[in-house]
Amino acid sequence: MIKENEDHRLKELEQEKMILEEINAHLEKMDKKNIDIIDILNQNIRTPLVTIKVYTDMLLDDKFGSINEIQREKLIRMKENIESLIDVVFETMAKNKCLRALD
Repeated sequence: MIKENEDHRLKELEQEKMILEEINAHLEKMDKKNIDIIDILNQNIRTPLVTIKVYTDMLLDDKFGSINEIQREKLIRMKENIESLIDVVFETMAKNKCLRALD
């Protein structure tokens, strides 16, 4: 009777192990897909942000004509926010490169 219980428990543990291995494999695939999606999003966000930053700098340098103080203040705030977003994009890209290197 004890042997039967041990055998039954061993089979249960083997089944649970197989299920956990399948779940782990699925999670690893999802993780890789998430890294790919983040890379694509970063690329698609970085390019327009850099363009917006360049044009903001040009406006602040009066390349398109003079601007008043209120406009200058708003553009400076806009430039600071754009630079923060660009930093986040580059940090995320660096983290993704590190994660890829671990694979």
